[in-house]
Amino acid sequence: DSLAKGNLPLISARKFGNGLKGFVETEPRKIKSSNVITWNKDGDGGAGLAYYQEFKFAVDSHVFVLYAKFPANKYNQLFIVTLLSKYKEVFNHGRANSLSRYKAGKIMLPSKDGLPDFVFMEQYMKRLENRIIKNWRLN
Repeated sequence: DSLAKGNLPLISARKFGNGLKGFVETEPRKIKSSNVITWNKDGDGGAGLAYYQEFKFAVDSHVFVLYAKFPANKYNQLFIVTLLSKYKEVFNHGRANSLSRYKAGKIMLPSKDGLPDFVFMEQYMKRLENRIIKNWRLN
């Protein structure tokens, strides 16, 4: 089904550019909320890659949209995206990411008192971001 050109980002299973395929116009019920993770099912070499979506977007059928069951923010979501993207090695070479494979996947999160340590994840990603910005400014 073809979508009209518009202003809403269309996220697909791409290996670059945060999954951005173009910009479309679609009906409101097909718009996905911001502050979520997309995880590629298949695509142009991007199967298994995950991206953080900071803004509202539309998605095609080649991508899972993952909604957090915890108070998520940009930084702890970026930490999780990094871990999920390690599955790229599992899902490339024609082996698509399916719902059953997705559910079978496990990632190891830092923990504190037996619970995921979201504060650590957030602080870690903020330090990494600051280091990258500092190095970028020096070059």
